[in-house]
Amino acid sequence: MDSSTPLNNAPRAAWIDALRSIAGVCGIQSADRWKARRESGLNDLELLATLGDEFGISGGASVIRKFLSVSELMEWNPDGSSSWAYGYHYDGGKNPRLCVTDEFCTAHMQPGLRGRELIALARDALEIPEKNSGFQQSFLEF
Repeated sequence: MDSSTPLNNAPRAAWIDALRSIAGVCGIQSADRWKARRESGLNDLELLATLGDEFGISGGASVIRKFLSVSELMEWNPDGSSSWAYGYHYDGGKNPRLCVTDEFCTAHMQPGLRGRELIALARDALEIPEKNSGFQQSFLEF
């Protein structure tokens, strides 16, 4: 996933926000798990299995705000589109998948990212190094 190319009309930042939200990177209950994973690193299969576990068996869906203020939430753009959120849908288990779109209602119908593409995004978004590559201080820790 090229850092400058949006997928499904959603910017890369929205994909990163969705992945961090689903994985619960900064959550009280999961922060220690992710810190340990950043310190030890994970190989690709371990990272994919971890995402499958964190995403949960049945997956889910939610939104990421793309409007700048509460007043914009109530406004419509001249072309008839709204300032509603980007939608994301995810599946967990043995073959995790993440899809982010500019229309919440269509996220579940898109192919999204799986396998190597999802691993690459996760390494970047969650700051998980390859196993045995050495510990790196995380910007996610505070």
